[in-house]
This record gives sequence, structure tokens and C-alpha cells, in this order.
Amino acid sequence: MAETKLKETVQEEEEKEEEADNQSFEELGVDARLLRALQKKGIEKPTPIQGVAIPLILVTLLSSFTFRNSPFNFT
Repeated sequence: MAETKLKETVQEEEEKEEEADNQSFEELGVDARLLRALQKKGIEKPTPIQGVAIPLILVTLLSSFTFRNSPFNFT
């Protein structure tokens, strides 16, 4: 039973990795202007680290921007 669960977990992780490998910059939320620049350079797919980092950076920037424009920002 534990072996079956381990195999399922490994298979799920492999599927997640495959999905991440197949992501495009557009799916990661990259701006259209940057997409055009990447296409001009011949860069079509993000590296695995870019696939992880880009969404985190965008969320951080968005939350930072949202907080600064919050009516509860007293700085």
C-alpha cells in the first residue's frame, strides 16, 4: 500500500514537472511587450527556474503595488 502511494506521488510530481516544462511565457503572465522582445531574440520557452521565479516575482510586484495604493497605507 505504501509503495502504491509512493508511486502515485512520484507520478504526480512528474506530471507537474512536465506541465511546468510546457509552459510559455504568456502562460506565466509576461507582458505582451516583453513577449515580442523575447520572440525577436528567438526565446520561445522559459527555463525551469524562470517558470518558478516569474510567477513569484509578478505576485510580489502586484501585492506591493496593491499595498502602496491601499486606503489603509499610512506611510
